[in-house]
Amino acid sequence: MTTDAAVPAVELRTPLPLRVAAGGVMIAGLVVLGSWILRDIRNGQPGPIVASLVFTLLWLIIGWRSSSAAVIGLADGRLIVRNQFRTRTFERHQIEDVRPSSGGPFSQTQGALQLLLTDGSVLMLQATVSPPFFGRRSQRQLEELRSWLAQTS
Repeated sequence: MTTDAAVPAVELRTPLPLRVAAGGVMIAGLVVLGSWILRDIRNGQPGPIVASLVFTLLWLIIGWRSSSAAVIGLADGRLIVRNQFRTRTFERHQIEDVRPSSGGPFSQTQGALQLLLTDGSVLMLQATVSPPFFGRRSQRQLEELRSWLAQTS
């Protein structure tokens, strides 16, 4: 049974075409790395097998985390930020504002949003990064997050 507090009031995710592309890259990596592992097994070299298995695992973890970036605002006042290497949860009172990234015109953060936290730190929201050919989603996302932030628990 789900409570209202656990239902997302705001949910921003990496665009579907980018998630599909990340899945394709993970599969391609598995094919290449799998062929290396099979070659090492045939050659009877245990060292390279272990190294290839560890690299494959890291490849899959980074690919999975990259494709599952999200910003989820819950009705109970928590904001879950899942970036590539870390997931953090904030209470509404810990967030001062949401703003567009200050990245330059050729920055990889073009079109992304940032959280300005009450302790003065800034956190990039990787799920809001929008490659130029996917159009601008940041204004709509900014409005959604600011609306969530303005709500009282």
